[in-house]
Formats: sequence, C-alpha cells, structure tokens
Amino acid sequence: MRRDLGVIYKNATPPLLREFILERNMKKYSDPLGSTFEYLVNIRGRTLEQIAKSSSRVNQDIEAELAPFESWLRSR
Repeated sequence: MRRDLGVIYKNATPPLLREFILERNMKKYSDPLGSTFEYLVNIRGRTLEQIAKSSSRVNQDIEAELAPFESWLRSR
C-alpha cells in the first residue's frame, strides 16, 4: 500500500522534480520508487514493527534530501 501511494504522489510531482527523485532512488535503493520491503529487511536490518512504524511517518529531513535538486537541475 505504501508503494502504491508513492506512485500516486510521484505521478502528481512536477516532471523534472519527479525525474530527480526517481534518479536519487535508483542510486540509493536500486529501485525508482524507493526502498522495498526486502531492502528494509535484508539491507537495513529492520524488523516488521520498525517498518510498520516508519511507514506512517513523513521524511523529517526532506530539505536535505531535496537540497541537491538545484544543482541537478542546472546540470540539465
């Protein structure tokens, strides 16, 4: 359900910002939509409880995540 919501919001994101986010996710998670359940369990070592709790929280550091967007955009 979380990834389905991600698709909805990514599709509503302006195209250039969406491209930046998808590229970032590929570099960080090897998946354009972001972290998968398998990534969280096998790579990050998260428990089911940790995954459930984190899925209901927003990214508190979104400004840091989007900070490279301006330089990425200028390089286009």
